[in-house]
Amino acid sequence: CVERIVENKIKLSSNELNELEKMFLIVEEMLALTIKNLCQEKILYSKQVKKLENKINEMTFRYRATCNMRMKKRSCIPISGMIFVDILMNLEKIGDHLENIARAIKIKVKLDENNVN
Repeated sequence: CVERIVENKIKLSSNELNELEKMFLIVEEMLALTIKNLCQEKILYSKQVKKLENKINEMTFRYRATCNMRMKKRSCIPISGMIFVDILMNLEKIGDHLENIARAIKIKVKLDENNVN
């Protein structure tokens, strides 16, 4: 994906860059919360991770729709739109993985609590 941008000197629009930046910030927040849960072996942040994952899913849906609108209006280059959607989908997958990790930590903590009692 990045290679295509560099090789073909493709520039994403300011709208695409702004939307990606918003998603990156949420993914970074999810990562930080997941790492805290992992390091502390606690489930303090699992609800927050789930909420952020839902937000990423909503944003992915909305941003894909706006990207389609931009392509229909010819206000963006089709290849940049394809790359934009590719990056969106990768960020959404990262969110899925982080949620899965948070869920696994939650299960482990609950199993450990049951074994102690």
